[in-house]
Amino acid sequence: MDYQIKAADLGVLLIERFVAGKDFSEILATLEPGLNAYSFGALVSARWPFLRHVVSFEDGSALADGPQGITQWDHFLAKGDADHADVVLARAGSLRPADAAAIFFSSGTTSLPKGIVHSHRALCVQWWRWPRMYSDGQGDLRVWNANAMFWSGPFSMCIGNAFSSGGAMVLQSIFNPTEALDLFQSERVTLPLARRHQWAQIEELPEFATADLSQLRCFDYRLHFQKEQSSLTTNYIQPKAFGTTETLTNIVSTIPTEPRDDDAGFGRPLPGNTIKIIDPISGQTLSAGERGELAIKGPTLMMHYLGKAPEECFDHEGFYCTGDRASIDSNGNLIWEGRMTDMIKTGGANVAPDEVDEVIRSYPGIKMTKTLGLPDDMLGEIVVSCVVAQREELISETDLRAYLKLHLASYKIPKEIFVVEQGDVALTGSGAKIKVNDLRELAAEKLAERRTSEP
Repeated sequence: MDYQIKAADLGVLLIERFVAGKDFSEILATLEPGLNAYSFGALVSARWPFLRHVVSFEDGSALADGPQGITQWDHFLAKGDADHADVVLARAGSLRPADAAAIFFSSGTTSLPKGIVHSHRALCVQWWRWPRMYSDGQGDLRVWNANAMFWSGPFSMCIGNAFSSGGAMVLQSIFNPTEALDLFQSERVTLPLARRHQWAQIEELPEFATADLSQLRCFDYRLHFQKEQSSLTTNYIQPKAFGTTETLTNIVSTIPTEPRDDDAGFGRPLPGNTIKIIDPISGQTLSAGERGELAIKGPTLMMHYLGKAPEECFDHEGFYCTGDRASIDSNGNLIWEGRMTDMIKTGGANVAPDEVDEVIRSYPGIKMTKTLGLPDDMLGEIVVSCVVAQREELISETDLRAYLKLHLASYKIPKEIFVVEQGDVALTGSGAKIKVNDLRELAAEKLAERRTSEP
């Protein structure tokens, strides 16, 4: 949080004070004690030199015991009454398509998240595409979402589809399968956005089989559900697509109006986009069918990473090299095969192992740690950490997990933690690096043993 506030030069910070048992006002006041001394709009902070306003969505009673420098939403809005309308309109009128519009922080291969800067053009072009991909000219889209908006997928597809089609956003603050199924029906949701493990929870509800889901039209239940559902048919628009945060989600897609061919991978580039496959060592462009690293560019490609020069973000032709292993078939379809790096993809979210390991290393008694991903039917991968204790030290997995909950987002906390002996961790010949594949095999064995022994 501290890094992101600094890196983005934030002027206004909007918070929900209490989330998943954490008090963000308390965390902010610990980082910047000045919040306890300054009134609204008068924050002066050398730590966060551009920050002037910290605003909470809670009402006054919920903020009574919080830092003085945090104001409630209604008071913040009331301050806008004094602004001159002509000045506001003049500022809005000065915007250009190439101006920065949004920054997304995404887990990277290093311990610090990457700030991905997108232009107004990128948002407008991508949002213009959504109804053409999902509504098939059938009017507005009513989008349900229960995942965090700081990810580019929920942000773009939920807000973008609703805005560009004249539809609606149907939201949950925290995912609850029963409430989600009720909302599908009462709000006549047409496009639901969920992760695989969330679909599984919805499908297990006793009332799922008879729920009225006939309004869903941008959805193919065969991709998400195994059980029969009385109101669902196969007449749904469900394009397969691939994208990244750096491209503000989809850059290639199948065509909803064409017969779906699962052998065609994720489809062809959307209008204006270009993809190529390169040799990751030489950088040379490869031919159709050859496997290599996916490189992409187009109107929704990011402007740059925060603090990075263009040559650090793109190749000499302006392509962004994704770190994904892929090929392109003879018809121009992208065949994606996974990450070339060790990034963990769990439940649709990216987790950088180095970030998790950095927090684990700060826990007393840790000599060595390595976090990696293991295959999982529900989440794709799960986060697993192997730790070696210092001499004469005993690491409690329960205590370590409680410590991680204070310092990491919930989806980054390892599902399993294994305390192993130093001799169990194989090193390279120089002793500088852990042999990850060997450790992954060990972790898989321990995971299988643990699950077998569970009641």
